[in-house]
Amino acid sequence: MDTFRRNTLAFFLVFSLMTTPLSAFAVGAPTLTLAQKVQALAAAVGRLGGYRSSAWLSHEDRTDVIESAVAWLVAAQEEDGHFRYEYMPYEDRYLDDDNIVRQAGAFYELGEVLRRGQGDEEAITEAMFSSIGYFASLTQEGIYEGKSFRCVTDPTSPARCKLGATALALVGILSFVESEYYQTHYDDDLADPDGKDYGHLTSGYASFLTALQKENGGFRSTFVFGRDVQSDTESSYANGEAFLALARYEQYRSDEKIQRSLDTAFQHLKNDVPFDIPLYLWVMAALVDINAQEPRPEYEAYARAYTDWRMAGFTDMRETKHNMCAYLEGIVLGYDVFDGSLPPSARAPYRDEIEFWLAKERALQVAGRDRYRVMFDGRTASFAMIADPERAYGGFLTGEEEFTQRIDFTQHCLNSYLVWDDVQEDDSQ
Repeated sequence: MDTFRRNTLAFFLVFSLMTTPLSAFAVGAPTLTLAQKVQALAAAVGRLGGYRSSAWLSHEDRTDVIESAVAWLVAAQEEDGHFRYEYMPYEDRYLDDDNIVRQAGAFYELGEVLRRGQGDEEAITEAMFSSIGYFASLTQEGIYEGKSFRCVTDPTSPARCKLGATALALVGILSFVESEYYQTHYDDDLADPDGKDYGHLTSGYASFLTALQKENGGFRSTFVFGRDVQSDTESSYANGEAFLALARYEQYRSDEKIQRSLDTAFQHLKNDVPFDIPLYLWVMAALVDINAQEPRPEYEAYARAYTDWRMAGFTDMRETKHNMCAYLEGIVLGYDVFDGSLPPSARAPYRDEIEFWLAKERALQVAGRDRYRVMFDGRTASFAMIADPERAYGGFLTGEEEFTQRIDFTQHCLNSYLVWDDVQEDDSQ
């Protein structure tokens, strides 16, 4: 945006503030000084169309985003390893919502950072120790169709295990125990009775995935203890999360049975399941690993076709104010599967789409510039202040006008920048 247009917008915003009533945004919100109000106003002007003129992010920019988001996730964790799910930074309070799969997703994401050696590795390791303890406390043993397993139960329904939660917990533990930092700093007998690889959990969780896999290659999404007959219902999310977990476990413990399960699952997802949004992200995450280990044209063709479909459905979404990091993460992962098979000219549309959304979504990451904020509700303007920067900075807002921070949105945003940083590094070599 050019200087004239920015100054014009600033004039109208100042005029609006002068001619509309002001109110406190939250109960107990402090009265801001004139200087603080000016800071809030300047930040508001800076956000007016700011992402449209943003240059592509540098490695240093991405590193700043990653490190801040990691710090936010770690700060959101409680002593028992549970992550506080949703925070209102301008009211300094957590909401009561929760979701066991998204708890596992936050843990999974810390593992993705640690396995790449980014962020504060000591702080991440301590947080992941706590998370493993939390999931272990929710773990139950069971048997289904003659197969013994372990699974993560849902605290809101203790007799129920969700496949997605167990799958992502498994991936998180594998990333944890395979990380260079963990291998370097911790002794074999440190973690649990089976040694530092948490073998009783990883093998038990992997057995749960294969126990719930159906003959067609798909997965039952839940298991309920005490029922003789389990529902055959599949979930796109759970199918993708289980597919990813099997891919990681096969790399960790090479096994012909796991490989057959993977192959059967892929054929089912490719041939029997129509393209849909919930499945896309997690299947792309799995294919990044599978194709890197054993490249196949069918993986790349499927990933590209699926990515083209996903992007085609988003052509009119660039003006949205909602957090779209889940979309962005999927595109980044999909591109990572097939970019090596494309000539530079064919890569451009994907790279342009990714860079646009990286710049746009970065504006949703709360930082020092957002300490004081002016907000509008119709023709009523109000000022607000972040009371606890340590809790707020680094997390991603739910939207430009939705002032909450959730662990799942921050997870998806963080992974977008993390994976894209890998892609950029690979392309430069």
